[in-house]
Amino acid sequence: MDITPLAMIGSIGTALYICSYLLINTGKLSGDSPRYIVMNMVAALLVLISLSESFNLPSFMIQVFWVGISVIGLSRYYLVSPGAEVTRKAPVNRP
Repeated sequence: MDITPLAMIGSIGTALYICSYLLINTGKLSGDSPRYIVMNMVAALLVLISLSESFNLPSFMIQVFWVGISVIGLSRYYLVSPGAEVTRKAPVNRP
C-alpha cells in the first residue's frame, strides 16, 4: 500500500494528537501550557491539510474548531498582562 504525501501529513498530525494526550495524562505537560496548545493546533492543521486529498465534513469541522480553540487558548496565555491572574478552571456553581 502506497501512502501519499498528504496522508503522511495527516498521520503526523494524528501522532501529535496522541503524543499531546499522552503527555497530559502522564503529567509531563499541563493542559494550559503553550506547548500543549501548539501541539494540538499543529496537529489539527496537519489533519486539515490531509483532508484536501479526501474531504470529510465532520473531520473538517472538528479540526477547524480545534484550531480556533487553540488560538483562544494561546491568546489567553500571551495577552493577559503579566502579574494578572488567569482563571484556569471554570467556576463551579453550587446551590
